[in-house]
Amino acid sequence: MRDPDGVNYWFLEHYERGRTMGEHVSRLTELDSQTLTWYGDPSAAHQIADLRRNRFSVLPANNDVQVGMDALRYALDTTAERPWIRLHT
Repeated sequence: MRDPDGVNYWFLEHYERGRTMGEHVSRLTELDSQTLTWYGDPSAAHQIADLRRNRFSVLPANNDVQVGMDALRYALDTTAERPWIRLHT
């Protein structure tokens, strides 16, 4: 997330292979009950729908690799005269 001042925030990420949707729902519930929106793989629309049925707000993510690399490069540019990134765990 980027705020109006250009500060980037990374709150939480969840990725586990070989788990059932029920296991993912349990884990997401344990991880953070205050996250307003999660982003899911747009190629897995059925999984996004499952999470929504479990009352999670989920939007399809932008899977464009170059856009992600450019955004990360911008966020990590410590030479810029601006706030750059804050990690929250």
